[in-house]
Amino acid sequence: MVAAVNAPNTSARTPTPFERSVTVFLVAVLWLTAMQAFQYLRPGPFGGPYVLDVSHYIGQAIFYGWYGLFLVALPFFGLLYWGIRKNKKRLIRGAGAGQVFTLFLSLFASGFDHELQRFMGTHLSIDWIRTYGRIDQTPGVVWESMAQDVGGSYSAIWLGIFIIAFVPIALIVRKRLRYRFSPKITRLLLAGSALLFFVLPIIFWTLVPGGSLRRDKVKPPIVLLYHNILDLLEPQREFPNIDQHITTYQTWWLEGDPTGHWTFNDPDYPLRKTYTGPPVQLDKAQRPNFVFIQLETFRAWNMKLYNPDQALVTTPYMDGMSTSKKGAYWVRSLCNGIPTIYATMAIHTGMFPHSRRRTATAFTQVTLEGFPDFLRKHGYKTALFTGSDPDWDNQRYWYSQWYDRVYFDPAHDEIDRSLFREAARQIRTDIAPHEPFMATVVSITNHTPFQSPEPNLDVTQETAASKRIQNTMAYSDDVVRELIESFRKEEWFDRTIFIITGDHAYDLGERGAVLGHANLRHESTWVPLIIWGADERLSHGRHMGVASHVDIAPTVLELAGITDANSFAGHSLLHPAPDKQSTLVVRMESYAFEDPKHAGYFPKGDTAMLFGADDLEHRNNIASKHLDVTARFQQLVTALSQVTDYAIEYNKVAPAQ
Repeated sequence: MVAAVNAPNTSARTPTPFERSVTVFLVAVLWLTAMQAFQYLRPGPFGGPYVLDVSHYIGQAIFYGWYGLFLVALPFFGLLYWGIRKNKKRLIRGAGAGQVFTLFLSLFASGFDHELQRFMGTHLSIDWIRTYGRIDQTPGVVWESMAQDVGGSYSAIWLGIFIIAFVPIALIVRKRLRYRFSPKITRLLLAGSALLFFVLPIIFWTLVPGGSLRRDKVKPPIVLLYHNILDLLEPQREFPNIDQHITTYQTWWLEGDPTGHWTFNDPDYPLRKTYTGPPVQLDKAQRPNFVFIQLETFRAWNMKLYNPDQALVTTPYMDGMSTSKKGAYWVRSLCNGIPTIYATMAIHTGMFPHSRRRTATAFTQVTLEGFPDFLRKHGYKTALFTGSDPDWDNQRYWYSQWYDRVYFDPAHDEIDRSLFREAARQIRTDIAPHEPFMATVVSITNHTPFQSPEPNLDVTQETAASKRIQNTMAYSDDVVRELIESFRKEEWFDRTIFIITGDHAYDLGERGAVLGHANLRHESTWVPLIIWGADERLSHGRHMGVASHVDIAPTVLELAGITDANSFAGHSLLHPAPDKQSTLVVRMESYAFEDPKHAGYFPKGDTAMLFGADDLEHRNNIASKHLDVTARFQQLVTALSQVTDYAIEYNKVAPAQ
């Protein structure tokens, strides 16, 4: 009896299978946290960190990683609970082993996905597997890339070993765990885990507005798998009558070509054109420098030079540049895509946006040429300075292919004055000595909610957003003034061409409701386009012909004397525009189309609209009086968007470099 009383109570010290599984899950949480911290804090494969603003991502990456692990572990918790209640020992053992293996797969997929983003800017997806699973050279390329990783030679391999080590550690923890939680602690652990790893992430993922691009970048593997399954369930997209559409596209482009020196002669790449004109020979000393300034949410609507109905002069410096002897400006200039990432890609590639998907993130396996890279291949030094996080929507993946230097520092806190001063310093000291050069400066301050950073520059005291934007545009104008004037004493100043445009405009309630980026009328698409420089080839003065972002690339290359084959949808602005020159604006299957006489708007699921060329605020819909024009526009919209989508989806934009 005494012996029985003093015998150790082994059952009280032996954890239940459920408690073992909770412990294994918490080990996986620690494993993931360490792995995410390592991946975000070590340098990326091309120098610099994986993301430039680590603090902007690492917290959410870890938080949603926990969420993914909980979703993976949840079915096994359910199986264990059922097995314990029914005393099914084989089910209990199988659920425990299955949980360890599935958590390992989730950790491995998470690590692989992050490494894929570091090297290729894309998530792990079925499309990626389909694309690279067929390339014989891939293994050699992968090993070479890992060997040269500045984050640590073969550090991805060591990361993989760390992930594999989770399996024996988890099995040892399951087998040798001796501490048994009290019922109260068990309930607290379960409730806390459910709240922290399940309830809160769902609330933040689905209900909290904003940050969708960051969530897309840090999504865990289980969410990636879900999205991949949805993609698989979608019927494969077909392009009926694509040959006819290609003919229409190429005819449209040739009719708008002011030079007559280009031809389509590559059946494998329907957008690609070859130069057939007289040889162009510019030596290095004759090539101009370029400073390209992309201004956030810059609306021509609010510039009196563009829109005389505006009462205030918000941009005196840029107005003066435009109308000076060295200035040229296009009154009917448009962005081709909304919001910024679509505009950025259109500017750099000279192509219309994809009609349904975000090219920058969805098609990283596609060869897309940016005009700065053409310049770089012909001896230019190229650099980009941006005030907004270029990792946010995968811009840096493309910038790194097109520019020698990509500069972003979160210390500027999205204040343009600070960024532009630093850009000016680096251009003078580091970039300009490598003439010829191209420097791009991307602003951010003139962004919703349009809070003025320097009230002394304000032009109005009105508080509505449609009025506040006048203050932030006035601020941007002064920042541009300071940047350009800081270069005036440089010996290369007279050989430099300055190009200024807005990335997009914004609906601020001009139709009675704030629609943001969905509306493709002029309040959302009408942006300034200014080219300023002494180059005699510039067509100085005021232009009323249609121009858009896709025209910037061919214009710059012609000024640089570069006639390489390209896939630009736009045309050089150095020549008088033909009567048939027109352009397309794309936003998720809604379209706008403009030619010298009319502007059409084709909202998805709604009635087409048509406006006269002189109706710059799109007040008078004349579609019912010009059904023939609307029908012709619709035909061109279909052809241009179909051919663009086809070329992107089938990697037929340009040959691999």
